[in-house]
Amino acid sequence: MASLLSCASQSFLLFFIFIYWASGCALLLLGTALLVDSSRQLLFFLVNIEDGQLLLPTFRLLCVGLVLIGTFKLLVGLLGCLGAVKQDYCIVAFYFCFVAITMCSEITVGAFSHVHQQRTDAALAHTLGRKLAKYYGVPDRGQETMAIDFAQYKFQCCGVQSPSDYNYSRWRVEELGGAELRVPLTCCTLREDAPQPYRNPHPRDPETCQKRDPLQHHSQRHTQGCLQGIARWLDRESTVLTSVGVATGCVDLICAVITLCWCRQISANRAVKREAWELTL
Repeated sequence: MASLLSCASQSFLLFFIFIYWASGCALLLLGTALLVDSSRQLLFFLVNIEDGQLLLPTFRLLCVGLVLIGTFKLLVGLLGCLGAVKQDYCIVAFYFCFVAITMCSEITVGAFSHVHQQRTDAALAHTLGRKLAKYYGVPDRGQETMAIDFAQYKFQCCGVQSPSDYNYSRWRVEELGGAELRVPLTCCTLREDAPQPYRNPHPRDPETCQKRDPLQHHSQRHTQGCLQGIARWLDRESTVLTSVGVATGCVDLICAVITLCWCRQISANRAVKREAWELTL
């Protein structure tokens, strides 16, 4: 009977170790998917650290954290399987400690993401406006230019607060895009005849888009600023990371409790066997 209970508890532990290992796979895949997504790369860069000011694009670092935590959990899961199969108390105890570490790491990722999301709005507007005014269209700032173009294409917007943001930008003052352009081509309604229209934009009606009169250009030019669209995007990214961090942390907590109970059972069984052995002497 005792042997049957021991086998059942071992199988129960192995099941939760598999759940722990699977959550590690999920973190690794999610973090990798977020990092290799070219569109996210551009938006992460657009809202990146500037002038010592830390913004929510720290999300990129959090994605790296997900990859590292997921990889670590895969290794820890294998260690737990080894300890459970061998019923080795020491190995399973190490596994328990590592589970506690990953649980704290995941909850930290979720909390960090949430805290920064709450503090980003004002800094985001300042940083986006600064980058647009100083760097858009400047020859040696191609990545900022592409990131802004992508944001304007993706969110169908123009400028940060409005298209008038370009009136005092280097791009407009120095006529870096040409004297005939009042707004970048990505502010116009584009033809979807290329895989990445923001790289080589072709407006449907470029002349109408560049007209000064709003009544003439409103049908061919985006008139809303990009701030709201980018802020909503950051909110979604924050929600995903916060939810994933808290959910996987809860899974780790359950696995840690199960592992602790199993360790206590093994310890109690050892004590019973020791007492029985002493009685036979």
